[in-house]
Amino acid sequence: MTKEHLTNIDTLMLRADDDASSNHGTGVMVLAAPVDYERLKLTLEARLLCFARFRQRVVEPVLPWRSPGWQDDRDFDLRYHLRKASLPPPGDQTSLQELVSLLAGTSLDLGRPLWQVHYAQDYGPKSVLIWRVHHSLGDGVTLMHILLSLISSDPDMPLPPLQTDCWDQQPHSSSASEPKGQTRAVRSLVRKGWDLLSPPPGSAEMARLGRDASAVVQELMLSSPDTDTALRGSPSEAKRVAWSGPLRLADIKAAGSRLCGTVNDVLLTSVTGALRRYLQDRGGPGQSDWNRAAAQARGCRRTARPLPRAEVVVVARWLTISIGVGPPARILLLVREDHGSY
Repeated sequence: MTKEHLTNIDTLMLRADDDASSNHGTGVMVLAAPVDYERLKLTLEARLLCFARFRQRVVEPVLPWRSPGWQDDRDFDLRYHLRKASLPPPGDQTSLQELVSLLAGTSLDLGRPLWQVHYAQDYGPKSVLIWRVHHSLGDGVTLMHILLSLISSDPDMPLPPLQTDCWDQQPHSSSASEPKGQTRAVRSLVRKGWDLLSPPPGSAEMARLGRDASAVVQELMLSSPDTDTALRGSPSEAKRVAWSGPLRLADIKAAGSRLCGTVNDVLLTSVTGALRRYLQDRGGPGQSDWNRAAAQARGCRRTARPLPRAEVVVVARWLTISIGVGPPARILLLVREDHGSY
């Protein structure tokens, strides 16, 4: 096939790789029970590899001022991208976090398609899939929809027929033996992935986003230096990954609505409180405001003919994190006041 050039933002994501930091996302899927390994391979072939990008590798340009390109990997081998893994004893959540931390700090091979998944079936009575996907492959929302289309609550759900290209073919028709509710759910996720992998907005919208980003970049350049805290320093290759138990979205919405806040307000409040506690535990300042810039990646899309790539616009947002305020309710009120349009 003809080589397709990476977009500017995808090239930026690719060049962000260095010896101390691999620019890939890491995600964990916890499955209710072990799955048959051969069936897992067939599922990836049917529902993932039909997206051409997962069979392509990055090819560097001959001329240094040109962008790199995506090209079919003639030596593609699914066995390299789907690996078996074992959790260290005793196979609990701490063991899983150790393995995920190790993989999160391990770079992907830039000479192959930029993704890999590790399957471990010794997570107690459950099993896990640990995904590593490079940010140049697509934005997080798009990839989430595509990866969620791989799973089902019905372990006996028939697989769709193999397709050569998900962009040119519609989802298969369900047979009488298929659980129609499950089939519709998978179709919906794939369609959402198609909509997200669509052309970017028009020139007027792009110009507006560009003006917003330029204004924030100017503010960043004129801002004072960061406070010298425990969070500053040289990055290392080691990564530490941890997570809590699941939280009900309804509870998060209820917590925010009591103070007329949003889910995002509650998220920023939690981050602020966690940073405050982290710094205070390490003897850092606890009575000052931090000004931080956050990059918000938006999947800019419209419901037009899908293309085999994700168009992402990175928009900078200026955030004030008030770590000097203790009570969570007070933090949320300040967050709502400062970031009402975020």
